[in-house]
Amino acid sequence: MAERPAEIQAANVKLLEELCQPGDFLEGKIRGALVRETFKATATCPSCRKIQEERDYVLKSDLWNVVCSGKCEFHEPEACYGLGVVVHALCNLQNLMSEEWYNQAAEHIFKCLSASEKIPDTQEDKLARLAEVIAVVGLAVGVRAFYRSLPEGPLEEPPLPTAAEGKPRFTSAAEVFNRLGPREGHGWGAGLNLEDVKPGLMVKGAKFIGGEFSKRKFTGLSPMNKWAPALSAGSLFLRWATVVYSPIQNGYESHSFMFKKAPGRALNRVGLEDVAAGYTTAVGAASDAMATWPLPKR
Repeated sequence: MAERPAEIQAANVKLLEELCQPGDFLEGKIRGALVRETFKATATCPSCRKIQEERDYVLKSDLWNVVCSGKCEFHEPEACYGLGVVVHALCNLQNLMSEEWYNQAAEHIFKCLSASEKIPDTQEDKLARLAEVIAVVGLAVGVRAFYRSLPEGPLEEPPLPTAAEGKPRFTSAAEVFNRLGPREGHGWGAGLNLEDVKPGLMVKGAKFIGGEFSKRKFTGLSPMNKWAPALSAGSLFLRWATVVYSPIQNGYESHSFMFKKAPGRALNRVGLEDVAAGYTTAVGAASDAMATWPLPKR
C-alpha cells in the first residue's frame, strides 16, 4: 500500500462520490444519507453495542424487533429517511442476522420508499431495493474500515461528498430485465454444484442439462456473484477492488491467480487470504472479549 497511496486514495474518493449519486433504484439523496449514517454509526452506536454485548440472549429470528426497540441514535434527518434501523443492523449486527431479518428489511424499505414515490408492489422490486441498500452500506463500511485501520499519516480520510440530485436509472425490476434483453450464451445468476442437482430435475418440461448451469459457466464461489443483484453497485465494487484489493480482470480471475502475483502487488491471492484469515481470527477473539470495540475514532 505504501507504494500506491495516491492510486488508493483516488479510488476511495471516487467510490464515495459514486455512492452518493443516484443508483439503479435509489435517489442520490437516499444513497448519500445511507453513506453518512454508515460512517457515523459503524462500531459507535451505543444501542448496537448493547445488543452485541447481550447477543447470547438475542434470538436471530427476532433481531428486527430488537433493533427497532433498541433506540439507536440516528444522525440523518428522519432516522435516515426511516432506513436507519436497516443501516445500523447491516453495519453493526451482521453476525445476528437471519433470513427473517432480510425479509422484514425488504418490506420496511419498500414501505419507506413508497411513501414518497410510486414503486411496483412486487417481491422482485422489494428485493432489488434491499440489494442496493446492502451494497451501498457494505461499500461504505469497507471504505470506513480501511481508513480506521491505517496508522496516522499515510492517507487522510476524504470528506463525504454531497449527495447528487437526479432520479435512479430504473423504475422497476421488470424494466431492468426488458432493457438487458436476452443474449445467447450469456446468463446472470449463481452457479450450481452438479453433485447437488437431483436426478431427473426438469425445467419447463424438458430434461435439465446441468452442465449448462454449473460452476463451469458461472463461478458460484466468485465474490462477484454476491454483488450481481446490485447491478451498477457491483460494477463500482469491481473497479474499487481492482485498485485497493487486487485486480480481478485481465486474466487474474482465473485459478492461476491463486498463486500468481498481480502487477504492482506484493501478495498473491493465497497470501491475501492468509492475511484475511489472521485478521478475522484476531477480530473475533477481540470481539469476544469486547476489548477493542469500538475502535478509537479518527
